[in-house]
This record gives sequence, structure tokens and C-alpha cells, in this order.
Amino acid sequence: MTDWNFDRSSDFGGFIDKWLTENKKQEGYQGISKNHWKPNNARSCCANSKCAKIFTITERHHHCRRCGDVFCNKCTQYQRRLNNLAHLDPAGILYKVCKACFDDVPQESGQTHSHTDSFIHSRKHRSGSNGIAPSSRFDIKAEIERLKDGFKDSVSKSPIRKSISQVKSLMSSPEWQKSIRYIFYKLSPRCYGCRVDFNSLTKKQHFCTVCGMVFCSKCSNKDLIVYIPNEHKKDKEMAEPLLGIIRIVGCPEKEPDMCSYLRVCESCHQLLEQIQVQEYQETQVYDEVGGTWSAIENVNRDLRAAQQKIDDQLPKFQEIILSLDIVNGAPMKAGSNRSNVQTLAKAQENLLDYFSNFMFIVQRLKKVKPTTKGQIVVLNNLLKCKHAIYQESLYLFGQSKKKCEETMPQELLLKIQHIVETNRCQVSRSRR
Repeated sequence: MTDWNFDRSSDFGGFIDKWLTENKKQEGYQGISKNHWKPNNARSCCANSKCAKIFTITERHHHCRRCGDVFCNKCTQYQRRLNNLAHLDPAGILYKVCKACFDDVPQESGQTHSHTDSFIHSRKHRSGSNGIAPSSRFDIKAEIERLKDGFKDSVSKSPIRKSISQVKSLMSSPEWQKSIRYIFYKLSPRCYGCRVDFNSLTKKQHFCTVCGMVFCSKCSNKDLIVYIPNEHKKDKEMAEPLLGIIRIVGCPEKEPDMCSYLRVCESCHQLLEQIQVQEYQETQVYDEVGGTWSAIENVNRDLRAAQQKIDDQLPKFQEIILSLDIVNGAPMKAGSNRSNVQTLAKAQENLLDYFSNFMFIVQRLKKVKPTTKGQIVVLNNLLKCKHAIYQESLYLFGQSKKKCEETMPQELLLKIQHIVETNRCQVSRSRR
């Protein structure tokens, strides 16, 4: 009697082999004949000429129970019913055989073989001629490019071909709108969104042009648009098409002249909306960053021009003071040298205007709002540099003015001050 108790943690296959062996012994089973088997050393490779796999430690010898030749494991994955003499027998026991013995003499029952290769082959053909399985990863960017390229080809056709395509589109959707998964999902009897069965009256089938899955009209919409911008439609070379969700930032406010509305499911709608908003924000940030750099560059150019005027006028102011020939606190020919006094007053007035203009431009630089770390660093360094230049020039102007006040008579100082104030009043009135 067979002992049915076995360790559950052990190999179950080993237990089955043990049970079959004992059961055969009880029934007086003698086993199939091995007299016709070829020895293992008779062949160094598989007897199947199409395989010819070399035998190794891992690739062992396997005998066909019918012909007795030596094959690899893969080439003996077929079974036929044989008797003890290794002859075909519908009442015999299943033994592994080679492909040639399996195909020899058709047998209505009692033959099996491994279906793994056939299953893999059928799955490849099931996915379509493109070889892409329906369960492969969905690439949204590749689908977007497919729609753009298809639309560009359709609008760039000759007028006759375009008319033919428009007539065909009335009967069925253009091929460029169909995803590579369209054929597979078209076989679905129900909507992938609400899971309700389709019918020809109230629940018609519609496919998403992005993912290719089928939906009803409630679970999909035509909010996806592919278009050529109006500002590029008159270009000699066809501009690259754009794709977007309507009523979302980044999409044209008015309907372009060259456009096509496409059906899209809710999932693809949300995914495309996220991509569109992200691209729009990146574009805005780029424009803002570019505008900030332009503002910094423009202000810096104005500051260099104002600084150049100060650098040109300050030495002239110092030369005029030296040309007055001040000795012992009294200028020589002070009363008669009126032109020099007016020249000094004019030079002082110009310098004050230049300093005021310089500080006004610096205030413009402070109003620039940096958006990146690099802009913050450049802006801070620029402000420090310009303040240092302003302080140095103002110090030299103050020293020259102080020397003039210490050595020039009070009468001339008042006269210079009067000329400066008069000119300033005239300038302010003219500006009004």
C-alpha cells in the first residue's frame, strides 16, 4: 500500500514520480524498451539538423522513446502513445518523442506537445503587423508627434489629393488619427470609461486619437486641436503643427484657419492638459527671465553713458579752478575775469545734473526684479560697483569744490551760486 503521507515542504513533483513508480510496480509494469536507443557518446550535438545544439553539462542528452536518437530537451517536447516495444499504440502510455516521430503517422488521439512557442508566436501576431503588444508602455510624446506629422502631411497634399482625403474622412477616420493600438481596442464590446456595452443607437463607439482605446460620447470629447498658427500659414515652408487642449492656457484664443479637432478620452485629456500647462509656464518663465536680463542690460548701458559724462566733465571742472590763478586767497584779475567764473558755474551745474541723472538710473536698476539666482548675483554686484563709482566721483567733486570755497573770495562764490540757481530755474521752467 502506498504511503500517502509526505512532507509539504518537499518537491511535489518528486512525490508524483514516486507514486507513479510504485503504482507501475504494483500493476506489473515493465517499462518501454531501450534496446534501440543510441548511446550518449554517439552524438555530440542534437540530432535535429535545424537545432544542432551542442551537449554540455547543463544541456543534457535526451532520447526519443520511439526512434531512440539523441536530442536536446527542447526538441523532445512532444508526446505520443507508445507500447512497451516503442511502437505507436492508441492504448499505450504517453512518452516523449522527437518532432519527426510526432508528425509521423497521424493519430487522432493520444499525442501532445508543448504549446509555449506557438503561444508566443500567436501573441506577436495578435499585437498587429507593427509588432507592438497592446500591453506595452504608452508613450504620450510619441503619440503627439504622430498626430502632428499626420496633420502636416494631410494639409501639405495637393488640392486634388486633399479633396479625396476629405471625402474619405466623411466615411471613416483618417489613418493618421488612429493609434497603433486602435485595431486591438476596436474589438472591445464596451466603453473603457463607464464599462457600458456599445450599441448602434444610443451607445456608439468612438476611439481616442491619442491612446486608441474606445469610449462612448460621454467619456470622450473633441477638445483636442492640432493646428498651424495663423502667423505662419503664409510662409513658403510649412510651419510645424502645434497640438493643444482648447480653453486651456497655451492654446490659441481664436480658431486657426488650418486646424483639425480630434477626439480624446478623459485620461488623455488630463495628461495633455498637464503637459500643455507645464510647457506654457516654462515659456513664461523663459520670457520673464529673458526680459529681466534685457532690463539689466539696458539700465547698465544707460549707467555707463552717465558715468562717461561725469568722467569727462570732472577733469574740466578741476582745470577751470586751476585756471583762475588763485594766490593767497585772492584770484588775479577776479573782477575782470568774468567769463572764467561763468565757465566754472556752468561746469559745476553740469556735474550736479550728471550726478542726479546717475542716481536716477541707479534707482531704475533697483526696481528690476530678478527671477533667478544668477540674476540676483549680477544685480547685487552691479549695484555695488555703480555705488562705488558714484562715491569716488562725488568725493573728487567735493574736494575740488572745497578747495574752491577755501581760496575764492565770498563775492565770487555767491556769484557762482547765483548763476547755477538761475540756470536751474530756467531749465525747470522750460521743462514745464
